[in-house]
Amino acid sequence: MRRRKTFEEWYIPVTESGCWLWLGELRPNGYGTMWLYGVAAYRYMYAHRYSYELHNGSIPEGLQIDHLCRVRCCVNPLHLEAVDCRTNVLRGVGSPAINAAKTHCGHGHEFTDANTYWIPGRKNNNRSCRECRRRLKSESNARRRIKQMRAAILAFVLCFTVSTSHAAEVTLDY
Repeated sequence: MRRRKTFEEWYIPVTESGCWLWLGELRPNGYGTMWLYGVAAYRYMYAHRYSYELHNGSIPEGLQIDHLCRVRCCVNPLHLEAVDCRTNVLRGVGSPAINAAKTHCGHGHEFTDANTYWIPGRKNNNRSCRECRRRLKSESNARRRIKQMRAAILAFVLCFTVSTSHAAEVTLDY
């Protein structure tokens, strides 16, 4: 029977960064994966999670493993930290992290307590600029008023043309 490789044989240390790069299977998202063979069964597991558990103990309930080095195939336990989902997402490079790091809106208004509107009922605590919201509301009201005025003018014109066309048909007898 062939000897199974130990965990240490599945990665290569990189001295420049300190990362331990996983040599086994990589998922399309960049994370290393492995099969764990137990006494009665085997299971599929992310290599960085196994490395964390091997060196630090079990992962606390409700926490995720964050790569401090931002290298997804790294399994160095010194580069791994158990954090909550929000911390993990905000440390990342995706749009939630980018938006959370913004200090000004797209029109240059600063996000301060007085100028920041937190949109209620939104799962991810979305925020917007109060100054921009006021401007958009004002523009929307102006467009609505113009539309109402056009409708009133059109109704008047139609009413006037109908009444003048009937007036031509009426003859006056003296």
